[in-house]
Amino acid sequence: KNNMADFQNLTGEVYSAQNNQDSEEEGEAYNDEATLHQRAQAGQEEFDDAGHDQQQIMEIPAALLEAEAQQRDEQERDTSNLSQDLDETVEGQLVPDEDYEALKRLWIQEVNSTELLDYDSELIPILMEMIPSQEEVIEQFQAQALQNPSAVPGSVDPNLASLAASICKMDLDRMYFLLADLKRTRLGKIEKYALHNREILDRMSEKEVNYLKEYGELFESHMRRSVLDYIPKDLWKKLDEPEMIDRPNIDNYVFCEVVHEEGVVINNHKGLEIDEEEETEPERHYDAGSFLFARYAVIRDLVFEGKIELLM
Repeated sequence: KNNMADFQNLTGEVYSAQNNQDSEEEGEAYNDEATLHQRAQAGQEEFDDAGHDQQQIMEIPAALLEAEAQQRDEQERDTSNLSQDLDETVEGQLVPDEDYEALKRLWIQEVNSTELLDYDSELIPILMEMIPSQEEVIEQFQAQALQNPSAVPGSVDPNLASLAASICKMDLDRMYFLLADLKRTRLGKIEKYALHNREILDRMSEKEVNYLKEYGELFESHMRRSVLDYIPKDLWKKLDEPEMIDRPNIDNYVFCEVVHEEGVVINNHKGLEIDEEEETEPERHYDAGSFLFARYAVIRDLVFEGKIELLM
């Protein structure tokens, strides 16, 4: 009996301990469930906050895109305005490429010719009239480059205006150089061969003829005071003889190109004393595009006719 009582007591203790353990597990499970519920609520709140922040973040690129699009439209409008201004100023104000190329060819001919060539009475005055107009265009672009685009609505982008001013200035400078060097070369020939140039007044402009007259008067006055007053007057007449007058050396060799479509025929013996018994062909045909190294006297007439162009 005592053994049975002890066994029942032990069994009761086991059941009691088991019940207590189950109660504790249920309590812990309840606590875990509550914790999970709290964590879920906190996570939901964090997710909601993150979603709100994400929504705000998603709204920022849209604003940036709108601002970028607006800025792009303004730049396109500025570029369009600048292009329109350039189109308006090109006609009759900026130097066309054709005129510049013609001026360049004219300059090359004059620099490489030993004598004074014909004055171009059509091209030079046109280019001289363009200079003031192009200077005004450059000043307008420079003024636009200094403007604040935010202060003046619809104004041209300063960077584009500055670029346009630089391009126009470069174009004007190269034209200045060619015109100045062309005039300097012609005046040098007029002074060097002053007495000879009296015979070719038709190749000069009105201003060049006046310059030759004034230079001749000064030169004659100087020669009278320094030379002529100290020699017999009978010797003065010899100063006007052809051999006493300085003339360009037309026997110099020059580089040239045949530009006439049908070619040219050149007499290589022109101006030379050639023995008639020599078996050589004095005339030879050269096709268009041929490059020659010849005496200037041989191609002189063809240069004035525009069939041959001198090269640098």
